[in-house]
Amino acid sequence: MSIPIFDELNVQTLEGVLADISQIRGAPKFKLTGDAIEDKGGVGTAYTLNTKDLTPTTPASISGDVVIFSTTKSSYLAKVNSADSTNVEVTVVEALGSSSSAGYDTIISNQEEFEAWYAELDAGTYEGESVLILSGTYTRDDGNGLHFPDTLKQVCGLGNVQIKISNFKDNNSGKGGIWYTVLPENEQYFIKNIDVIISAGDQGYGILPAFIKCKNLINCVGESNSSSSGYSPCSFQECVNLINCIGKSTYSTDVVGIAYGFFKCTNLINCTCNTSARGGSSRSFAVCKYLISCTGSAIGKNNSYTFSDCNICSNCHQDLDNASTTATWGGNNTNVDPNTCPEYTGSYNTAIPITDLRGVN
Repeated sequence: MSIPIFDELNVQTLEGVLADISQIRGAPKFKLTGDAIEDKGGVGTAYTLNTKDLTPTTPASISGDVVIFSTTKSSYLAKVNSADSTNVEVTVVEALGSSSSAGYDTIISNQEEFEAWYAELDAGTYEGESVLILSGTYTRDDGNGLHFPDTLKQVCGLGNVQIKISNFKDNNSGKGGIWYTVLPENEQYFIKNIDVIISAGDQGYGILPAFIKCKNLINCVGESNSSSSGYSPCSFQECVNLINCIGKSTYSTDVVGIAYGFFKCTNLINCTCNTSARGGSSRSFAVCKYLISCTGSAIGKNNSYTFSDCNICSNCHQDLDNASTTATWGGNNTNVDPNTCPEYTGSYNTAIPITDLRGVN
């Protein structure tokens, strides 16, 4: 028996998605150009590709890397098994669809394309529903983040995708590195394999989130850095359904303030977070609900907790290599399973049986 909210999340389906992602995360970018080849099947099918058709230029050895290629019926992501100057032997790991852009409305492969894309986002003219960002570091330093319209449903990174937002300026208006105006309701929305690093400029105030009001985040990293007491660094704010996500929030000076990791988030599975505030306090998971197998540490001058004011937690504990300054659990945490959360010393006071909590591990 499990908690109803996790039935709605459909953990088994998301774990299946993670199995596919684990095969492609960290791979560089390659795409097969030229005519579509004959389709032989989807996931698990082996194909032989022509080395000369790969873009960018093929290095001496690309075993373990990932290729995007199209057949007469579909487009696929495939893992490279072996390669030489003539052929590349691959196995399909994910089907992407039948469009000419490998199942995505937009594919971003360099800084110029990234800037053109966020210019459309700023202007409110971007109409695509799905975006694939290929491996690389992409930067924006004009004080703005990436505002996703409600029509943009799926953003996926292929390989090591890092988006750096610097000189961010805001006056506590609910913006961040990547943000929706309103939290999406449809389950078709997701963001996966995207790392966002955000840092503030000299002007503005409020919370400085890498992600805010996003839904279905898988294998994402949110890193927030602040040197000003006007901004509280925050990795993920008001996000829902996070799996295998990593939070890092840091005050780089001795200013007095609070560094947040996951703040007001719901449905977290296997997430980790490290927060640090040299002159103030920090919270790795604050005011979050439904946490399973989450770990972290909170370093600060005082009042720094891994879990603060959280509700319904199972198998959650501090980072074993980096204990929190004050305590693992602080504030008013409720519905915490003491049998699977070893540092928790409070009482279990809920109508939900402990067996229900442990049943979704």
